[in-house]
Amino acid sequence: MNKAKYTEPLASGGELNVTEDGWYIQYYFNGPDLRYNGEFVTIQGNEVDNYIKASRVITKNLQNFRK
Repeated sequence: MNKAKYTEPLASGGELNVTEDGWYIQYYFNGPDLRYNGEFVTIQGNEVDNYIKASRVITKNLQNFRK
């Protein structure tokens, strides 16, 4: 039997996917041209906070670097 799944597009270009077992965000990146396949990148729900924290650290370091 198929499990229920909810999908919603995100403003960032990704897609939010919610299943009975959890949730994840998925992005698709095109290849440089049609000779190359694109690639899916999946961020599991329990990893999202780590990505946000890393983004904040990188932004802070970049701001300090520009001073």
